[in-house]
Amino acid sequence: MTKHLPLHDVFLARNAAFMEFSGWEVPAYFSGIIDEHSAVREKAGFFDISHMGVFSVKGEDAEKFLDYVCTNRIEGMPEGKALYALLCNDAGGIIDDVFVYCRNRTDFFLVVNASNIQKDFEWLEQKKEGFKCALANDSDDLSLFAIQGPNSKKVLKKAFDFDLAELPFHTFCDAVLNGVEAVVSTTGYTGESGCELIFPKAKVFEVWGALSEVADECELKMIGFGARDTLRLEACCHLYGLDMDETTNPFEVGLGWIVKMDKKDFVGKAALESVVSHPARKLVCFEMVERGIPRHGYETFVNGARVGVVTSGSFAPSIKKNVGFALVDKAFSEEGLELDIAIRNKTHKAKIVKRPFYKRKSK
Repeated sequence: MTKHLPLHDVFLARNAAFMEFSGWEVPAYFSGIIDEHSAVREKAGFFDISHMGVFSVKGEDAEKFLDYVCTNRIEGMPEGKALYALLCNDAGGIIDDVFVYCRNRTDFFLVVNASNIQKDFEWLEQKKEGFKCALANDSDDLSLFAIQGPNSKKVLKKAFDFDLAELPFHTFCDAVLNGVEAVVSTTGYTGESGCELIFPKAKVFEVWGALSEVADECELKMIGFGARDTLRLEACCHLYGLDMDETTNPFEVGLGWIVKMDKKDFVGKAALESVVSHPARKLVCFEMVERGIPRHGYETFVNGARVGVVTSGSFAPSIKKNVGFALVDKAFSEEGLELDIAIRNKTHKAKIVKRPFYKRKSK
């Protein structure tokens, strides 16, 4: 059965156009993808991301367990830190990309992708054997909102009297927002400054009510999943199921920086040791030289020979170019190399470029 986000009725009232995503009916857009994309880049955008999963990991061995199942270094992780990591299987394939949050050495929680909630939970339960900790799936009881864009600090200050400027990048804290106990984290998926809020689903309208009251004053706009995708693509944020999955390893898709091979052990380490220095494929960024919008699954060629496949692609509103990611043979991954992208039975020229496509300018 298709699931609905907590604000589904609000979205209906705002005349949202809907789409299916990972078993959820979610808003694709409200005023239009380009308009919403620009709002996040220039002002502020509101996202209901309650489709995401949240797991808690508590107990004597919580830190030790997470250090074993995650590629990144969890042992010694600072309290109040949010850390990007991967879960890999024994063959080194990517089960999911997650954020790990450390309250203290015995109390952590994870945010996981909606499409992987059940799979991740079952896998973690299997790997938990022998560790003294408890794993709980809190996804159905929690809601997640994201506020992204240059005006995000103003939004939090006006709506909740919360000073986001005091929270460094990729950290979090407990807060009370309009009478609701919540977690505020400086994380996001857009390439902009901002935050994500995690709080009891039963209190969703208390939090939404405070945000909606300041929306006009702070130029906060509702954003659909269409603009969420163009924003993350411009910032070169991966999407699980398109840009990576269990058939790819971290070094192929440019995520070797969150794999700490010097750790004593973690799931998948043995398999990854054989590919760390020479992955067979590489996820590259490209811009279209000729007209045409690349899409997931389109084949890529060099001199008529197939060398890979497009994993993500779209028009990038901030730079006004058609861009994408392609997973190609390592020999054809150099910056500046021309690729031919097969679009509607005809090839269109593209060029491999440096990532990211868009980077927020520091003030």
